[in-house]
Amino acid sequence: MLLYLSALVLTLAIPFERLEPALTLPGQKLTNVEVVMLIAIGCWVLTIFRTRDISELTSSLSWPIAGLLAAMIVSTLLAGEHRINAVKFTGRFLAGFMVFLLAIRTVSSAQRAMRLTAAMLGTAVVVSGIAIFEWLEAPAVIDWLTRFRPGVAVVGGHVRATSTLQYPTITSMYLEVAFALGLALYGSAVDRRRWGLAIVIGVALWLVGVGVVLTFTRAGLLVLTAVLTTALAVWVVRRRFDRGVVALAALEAAIMVVIAMSFTGGLQWLRITTEQQQGWYRATYVVPERLSLQTKEIRLVDVRLRNDGRVTWVNDERTPFRLSYHWLDRAGRPVEFDGVRTPFDEDVPPGTEVALRARIRAPSRPGEYQLAWDLVQEQRLWFSTEGAPGPRTAAIVEGEPAATGVPSLLTELPRPRPRVGRLELWRAAASMVWARPLFGVGPDNFRWQYGRFLGVDRADTRVHANNLYLEFLAGTGLVGGALAFWLVWRLARAVAHRFRDARPEQLPLAVGAGAAVIAILLHGVVDAFFAFTPTYLTIWLAFALLMCDERWEQNAESA
Repeated sequence: MLLYLSALVLTLAIPFERLEPALTLPGQKLTNVEVVMLIAIGCWVLTIFRTRDISELTSSLSWPIAGLLAAMIVSTLLAGEHRINAVKFTGRFLAGFMVFLLAIRTVSSAQRAMRLTAAMLGTAVVVSGIAIFEWLEAPAVIDWLTRFRPGVAVVGGHVRATSTLQYPTITSMYLEVAFALGLALYGSAVDRRRWGLAIVIGVALWLVGVGVVLTFTRAGLLVLTAVLTTALAVWVVRRRFDRGVVALAALEAAIMVVIAMSFTGGLQWLRITTEQQQGWYRATYVVPERLSLQTKEIRLVDVRLRNDGRVTWVNDERTPFRLSYHWLDRAGRPVEFDGVRTPFDEDVPPGTEVALRARIRAPSRPGEYQLAWDLVQEQRLWFSTEGAPGPRTAAIVEGEPAATGVPSLLTELPRPRPRVGRLELWRAAASMVWARPLFGVGPDNFRWQYGRFLGVDRADTRVHANNLYLEFLAGTGLVGGALAFWLVWRLARAVAHRFRDARPEQLPLAVGAGAAVIAILLHGVVDAFFAFTPTYLTIWLAFALLMCDERWEQNAESA
C-alpha cells in the first residue's frame, strides 16, 4: 500500500515543479518533484529487498529500455564536451525507468489503474484551470506562476498558456497524455451507465482540451484530434455502434468546436501556416531624415506607417501596440532606450496605412544623435527584437544641458535572438549523426552543439531537435537510435495487442492507455520532451499503464 500511495503522490506532484530547488546536494540541485520521485523510488527499492521479487523486469519493454540505457551510458562516456550534461540526462532516463517499474509493480489491478488515471486527470483539470486564468491575464495568477516558469510565453502578442509547467509545449504534452488516459474513465462510466459521473468526466476532459488549445501548440491540436479519432475507431471495431460510440462522438464534437473557435481570431491559423513569427511584425515607416531640437524639448513629428506584418496592431488596454523610439549616440550606442509612446487611434490590420503625430522628447544633453524608430507591444516585445528594426533619423540637439535623465543601462541595442526553423534543426541532427555515427554527441547534447553545425552564433541552449527520434539519434548515434526504434516498435505492438485483445471490461483502460502512447509517439515527430521532469515522468507512467495488464496476466497464470 505504501508503494501505491507513493505512486499516487508522485502523480499528483508531477505538474507542480517549482523553479527554486527543494534540495541542494554537492554538484546537483533537486526540485520538489524530483525529491518526491526519489522517495517513491526508494520505497520501490525497499519493497524489492523485502520481497526478493523483481518480476516487473519481465515486461516486454524492459529489454529495449535496458539496451537504450546501456547505449546512453556508452555515449555519455564518449561524449567529451558537455559530458556532465549527458550524465544528468542519462540519470533522469534511469530514474524514469525506475518509476516505470515501480508503477508496473504497484498497479496490480484495474481498480488501481483507474485510480491512478483519475489522479492524473484531476490534476490536469487543475493545470488547465490555471491556464485559463493565465490566458485571461489575471494578475494574481500571473504573479503566482513566477514560482513555476521563467516568464510569460507569448505568440502574436497573445499569452500562450503555460500554467505551472515551464513552457507551453511541455504543458500541452502533459495535458495531451492526461486527456488520453482520461478517456478510460469516461468510457468506463458510460459502460456502467453512470451518466452523472460520465458527464463530470466529460466536462473535465473538455476543460483539459481547452488547456491544450490555449497553449497554441500546433501539435496539440493534431494530437487531440488523433487521440479522439483513434479511440472512436477502436470502440466501433470492438463494440460496433453502442452508447460508448455516441459518448465519444459527442466529446470529439465538443473538442472540435473549441479547436474551431480558436481559429476565429486568426492567431491559430498563423501558427499552423507559419514556422516562425519573425514575419508577423513588419512595418514601413515614412519619417524625417533630420531633426533639430533643444535639450529636453518635446516635439510632435509627422510619421506615416504601414502594417506589413501578419498581426493586427491592437489598441487594447492591457498590451497595446505603440509607436516609440530609442535615442542613440553617433556610434549607435543607446543613450535613452525607452522613448515616449504614441498610441494609435484604432486597431491597425495588416496592409493598413496610418498617419500619426509622434511625440518625442529630446535628450538632456546637446550633441549629435540618432533617433531609432521602433514599434512596441507593451509588456510583450519590440519589433526590432523580432528582426524588424525601424529607420533612423539624424538629430542635432542644442542648448544647455538639462537635468540628467535616467541613463540607459544597455551598452548596445538588443539583438534578435537567432530563431532556427524546425527543418534546420533536423538538418543539424542529421549532420551530428554523420559526424559521430555510432554513439552520437551524447544524450541531451544536441542543444549545446546544433549552433556549431548550423553556424549560428549565440544559439539558444533551451532549443532541442524538435523531433524525439532525431534527438535520440543525434545524442546516442545509430546504436542508440536503433534501440530507441526497437522500443517504439514494442510499444506499437503493445498498443495494437491491447486494442485487439483486451477483455470487454478492460477495453476502456486499453483505449485510454493506448491512446496516451499514440499521443506521445505522434507528438514526438515534431517535439522532443524527455529532458523535462514533468513530461518524462508522465510518459513513463503512461507506458506503465499500457503494460500493467501484461503483469496481471502473468500473475493470473502463476496463480
